[in-house]
Amino acid sequence: MDNYTKLRPKPIDDPDLITVLCPTRSRPELLIKTITSFDKFTINKDKVEFWLLIDEDDLDTHSLIHGDLLDDIDIKLSYHIGERPITLADGLNKLWQVAANGGIYFYMSDHYQMLTAGWDIKLREIFKLGPKDRLQVVQINDEARESSDTIFWALSAEWANIVGRFVPPYFPFWFIDMWIDHVSIILDRKVESDIFVKSTNQGPIGTTRLWHLGYWYRLYQVLLFERMQEVEIILEAIYKKNPIGYETAKLGIERRFQEYDEWARSMIDGKKIAKIESDHSGERNTPNGLYLKAFQSAHQYFLKVQPEFKQFNLRKTQD
Repeated sequence: MDNYTKLRPKPIDDPDLITVLCPTRSRPELLIKTITSFDKFTINKDKVEFWLLIDEDDLDTHSLIHGDLLDDIDIKLSYHIGERPITLADGLNKLWQVAANGGIYFYMSDHYQMLTAGWDIKLREIFKLGPKDRLQVVQINDEARESSDTIFWALSAEWANIVGRFVPPYFPFWFIDMWIDHVSIILDRKVESDIFVKSTNQGPIGTTRLWHLGYWYRLYQVLLFERMQEVEIILEAIYKKNPIGYETAKLGIERRFQEYDEWARSMIDGKKIAKIESDHSGERNTPNGLYLKAFQSAHQYFLKVQPEFKQFNLRKTQD
């Protein structure tokens, strides 16, 4: 049984409505390019809503949304203003809860722009041609990356409702994309697309709040049992009327799980992790108060779920 806190399921008022979820902070020049690119390349503009998560102390973005620079945008632009969340993931969950009740949710960053004309039609078509239950994750491609791992994605409202959240809330940076990627791959419900985005920023921004990468990577590994809980929840929803299909699917899940587990163990390398942190962190000072809150919250959760983690490892050893 899942032990994490689930958020309330949301109604689906329009299965064809795409809700773009975009957290932002103090990047108005880049954000304008993000929004205008979506407006430019969207075909059915009445079927897309672009939602911003804005911190209450982010005066730069407040000035943007209350000014006239976005007056020519035709897609519906909405926003939620609140206290700065302790993690990006927590903020995304809050935004998912208050945003429009569409059928598809698309995660986007405020320093990327859309490149694909008619991306909205392409995305809806993927869901229409997919399984009737609509339980799938669609990968959105970063044109600068050659790897197949997910950075941006769109998932169905049904997926978020069944899991009980848009993303796991624990991590102050990274890992939420790895989590979504992993769960969708294990379920064999990850779908590639020909939709592309690219970074608007000309130079490396550096990841904010990236400290102690080794700790967060280990926490991600510890929470493997929770990802498998998500897998089980979705699997039960997919095969609730097909017990034979359920048992067959579980065999494939076990194989994909073993492949991932072997890869994950190969990645635990202290020197490699330290170099990644050095290369990608945008932080050069000591951790700030917001980060320390996230660290403390995650550590308390780790202590809470330790028994579950130990039981999961014991079952893995026995299988």
